[in-house]
Amino acid sequence: MAHAPETRTEAYELYLLGNSPAEIAAELKRRHPRQKNPTAKTIEKWAYVPNAEGKTWSERRYEAEAAAQNAVTKDFVSAKTRLVAGMMKMQAKLQERALAQVEDAEYGSFSQEVFAFINATKAVDKMLDSKLAEEARRADAIDCLIEAVRRIVPGFEKLQPKIMAEFKRLVNQKAQPET
Repeated sequence: MAHAPETRTEAYELYLLGNSPAEIAAELKRRHPRQKNPTAKTIEKWAYVPNAEGKTWSERRYEAEAAAQNAVTKDFVSAKTRLVAGMMKMQAKLQERALAQVEDAEYGSFSQEVFAFINATKAVDKMLDSKLAEEARRADAIDCLIEAVRRIVPGFEKLQPKIMAEFKRLVNQKAQPET
């Protein structure tokens, strides 16, 4: 008996999520208990039949995983580059503001000079606290990006260690001084 094209599509989508033919057959049976569902052997045959582009399910899954990994890597590198650029800009601003406060201070006595120093120190501390808060927000944004990709990209959990290793490698590579 021929199965509906929707069944084959649903089986392929389950395959993209990393399920084996036996797991796919069981899941289809669970989802559609009233209809005739394909066996694991049928699903395995479908996986080896090339599509119009001449690619089997595993070849298409490999391409999808590679494309997802490339997209995530580019997003991580881009986010890190923007984060570092923003932090450098913030650091320059902090230094300018602290220097301006020190240069603009007028001292009438030693006690006023000490008082001005304490106030300048408090201002720097306050700016550094806001800088740390901004870094935390950016780290949260990266975490949100990872979570979004995890929800959207089929099989991301299996790819995540590779993606994170590549991300760390790229970060370390960018951190190396250029020669």
